[in-house]
Amino acid sequence: FSVAPRLNAVGRLSDANPMVEFLLSEDPATIAVTINQLEGLNARRKFLCDQVFEGALAQIERDPRLLDHPVLLLTHPEWHAGVVGITASRLVEFFNRPAILLTAPPGETMRGSARSIEGIDIISAIRQQASTLVAYGGHPMAAGLSLSPENLPAFQRGLDQTVLAALEKNPVENILKIDANLSPHHIDLELLSAIEKMAPFGAGNPALTFAAANLHLVEAKPFGKTRDHLHMEVEDDKGQTARFIWWQGAGMPLPDGVFDLAYTARSSTYRGEAQIQLEWMDSRPSNSAIHVETRLPKGVLNWVDHRGIDKPTTVLSDLVRELAPFIFAEGESARLLNGNSRIECTPNPNLVIWHLPPSPDVLE
Repeated sequence: FSVAPRLNAVGRLSDANPMVEFLLSEDPATIAVTINQLEGLNARRKFLCDQVFEGALAQIERDPRLLDHPVLLLTHPEWHAGVVGITASRLVEFFNRPAILLTAPPGETMRGSARSIEGIDIISAIRQQASTLVAYGGHPMAAGLSLSPENLPAFQRGLDQTVLAALEKNPVENILKIDANLSPHHIDLELLSAIEKMAPFGAGNPALTFAAANLHLVEAKPFGKTRDHLHMEVEDDKGQTARFIWWQGAGMPLPDGVFDLAYTARSSTYRGEAQIQLEWMDSRPSNSAIHVETRLPKGVLNWVDHRGIDKPTTVLSDLVRELAPFIFAEGESARLLNGNSRIECTPNPNLVIWHLPPSPDVLE
C-alpha cells in the first residue's frame, strides 16, 4: 500500500524503467534519491487526479445533460493522459455508470480511458464502435482507446445505443450489498483487528459493508486542503452519536430526516495511537428495514461454528461418524483429513468447512 502506488505513479507520469534499478539497488544513496523522486511524482499524481476530477465535476455542473447518457463521456484538451483512468474510476463510483475520459489536445488524436460497472462489458461496447476508432483495447471493466476528434459524436451515439440495448436485455440494478446490520457503537479495535486479517481488500475481496438504521444528521463539516471531504456526525434513535468521514462528499446532497446508512470501518493510527475510522458510503430514507442479502443457496441452512475450540480434529471425527459430511479442505490437510478441494465437490446435505474458501463465489 505504500510502495505500489508510488511505483504506479512513475509509470503514469514518467519512464518506469529506472524502477528496476531502484528495486535491485543496494546503494543507500541511489535508493534515497529515487525515493525522493517517487514522492514527488506521487504528489504530482494526486494533484493531477484531483484537478481532473474537479474539472469533470465542473463540466457536469455546467451541463447536467451530460448525465442523460448511459456512459459519461468527458473531454478536455489539457487533462494528463496518465491519470484519466484513475479519475474515471472515481466518477464511476460517484455516478454509478461507465465513464470515459479523453484528453484532446487541439489538432491531435484524442486518447483516454474507460471504466465500467458490473454488468456492462465496456470493451465489448467499444469494440462495436471500431469503425470510429484509431485503436482500442482492454477488458470488460476497463479499456483504453484513441480516436479522431471528428469521430467523437458518432462514437458517442453508437456507444449510447449499444449500452442502452445491453441494459434493456440485462438491466443493471444499483444495489449496495450489506454484509451485516451493525450499530457503529458495536465496532471496536478488537473487531477491526479480526476483520483486517482478511485484508488486503479490493477487487475480488471487497471490504465489509455495514448498515445502521434510523439515524439523523447532526452536523456536516468540510475538511481537507481543498475542502473536498466531510466530517459527518449522526445520532441514532437512542441519542448515541457517531462520526464518519465522507470522502469526496463535499457538494453531494445531504440526507434529510431519518435515514439508513451504509458504511465501512477500519483502524487507523493518529499520533501513534490506534483509533477507529468509520467511512460513509451511501444513505437512503428509512422507509423500510435494511435487507441483508446473502449469496448462499436458498433454503434452510443450519450453521454450527466450531472455530476456536481446543481439539478441532476430535470434533471433526465425531461429525464424520455421525453425519458423513463433505469436508472442504485444500493442500496437505485435504489428504490427512480425507477432505476434498473445490474442484472435487460432490452433493451432500452436510458440509464441513475446514479451510476458509477464497471468495464468496467459491463458497456458493
